[in-house]
Amino acid sequence: MLFSDTMGLFNRIRSIFTSKPEAEENAVEEYIDPLHEEMSTAHAHRQESVISESLKVLDAEDNFVAQEEKVESPPAEYDAGEVEVSDLLLEDDKEVDHSTRNVVEHDSIDDLGDHLEHASIVGDLPEEVAF
Repeated sequence: MLFSDTMGLFNRIRSIFTSKPEAEENAVEEYIDPLHEEMSTAHAHRQESVISESLKVLDAEDNFVAQEEKVESPPAEYDAGEVEVSDLLLEDDKEVDHSTRNVVEHDSIDDLGDHLEHASIVGDLPEEVAF
């Protein structure tokens, strides 16, 4: 028993100081798609067409925005002259109270008529309620 323990220890020490033989690597062959190059070029063409179409649209939008930003000059009869504050606040003008305009006064309610005479009561309670 002593001999087997010694040989096990000896083998361990020897394995530390000696190099192990390299195990044969099982090289896995990488799958090569026969259509890879065709698909790559087709994808590149699609990307180029999308990019060119996008650039055309962006260029068209720039032109469109530039046309919208054009400011028309005001008509000839427009007066954009300078005005002083004192010209706007003249003392000769009296203040006008517009709340009195379009007021209708009735002397009697008999003149109005009874336009709700034939109106029906619509709702939960068809009769008048007295408390």
